[in-house]
Amino acid sequence: MEQQPAAPSGDTPRRSRAPMQIVGERTTPDPTTTPLSSLLQQAATAATPPPSPEAHYRAAWKAGLLASINLLAIVLSVRLTLLVAVVGAIGLTIIALDRPDPFRLGAVAIYALVVVLPTIWLASR
Repeated sequence: MEQQPAAPSGDTPRRSRAPMQIVGERTTPDPTTTPLSSLLQQAATAATPPPSPEAHYRAAWKAGLLASINLLAIVLSVRLTLLVAVVGAIGLTIIALDRPDPFRLGAVAIYALVVVLPTIWLASR
């Protein structure tokens, strides 16, 4: 048996289906300049003396120094990681060859395959 929706009782007011209306509307003009942009325009139009050649030289020297330090950091980060991996492999090999044992030699081989070879591959790229 299907149930039908219950009919509203006589005490319930009918729902209003009137279309929505705008109660109030306020229009404001779009500001062409904001306080910040007006300050920036004033600062840009203010007469500033041209920088001296010494200031240009100092800025260029600083930029060159920072670029060379950045390049050095990039190169050394890869090379230093490779150096630590190789030194670790050498130390592990010395320990393994002090008293030869198949497990120690296997540890050296696994270290070389898992750490040293991928680090060399990354350093060569």
